[in-house]
Amino acid sequence: MKGPAIAFKTINKKIIMYDYMDDSLAKFETLKPGDEILMVNDRSIAEIRKTYEPYLCASNAAAADRNFLWRFLFYRRDDDSLFITYKREGKVNNGIIHLYYRPPFQNRDTWRRPMYELLTDDIGYINIGKIKTIKHVFV
Repeated sequence: MKGPAIAFKTINKKIIMYDYMDDSLAKFETLKPGDEILMVNDRSIAEIRKTYEPYLCASNAAAADRNFLWRFLFYRRDDDSLFITYKREGKVNNGIIHLYYRPPFQNRDTWRRPMYELLTDDIGYINIGKIKTIKHVFV
């Protein structure tokens, strides 16, 4: 599965780019923090959301927004990029979001955290999210 090296949030029902997941890929991206996504592949966000609304599983609105962004809007199996329409400082522009195989990205907190942490000599904490990345080591 491919996805953007860009972090998005839904703020006041608008999709806002707020960070880069990998600083080395930032120079290849059109979007800057604060840009609002208006359309993806010539479809409005509202239209895309309406299409996938029945498939959004979430316990609350914030979780539904997050799931929509990552499961339906930006992730693709075969595409290398997405054509977007975005708004920056009141001006509407067109551009491209590049898609990359994931993970890892350098800046996201879950990739910075260690796989485990010793709390005391006999008690440790395991970051469950890291287990998939080392699964092949034990098999």
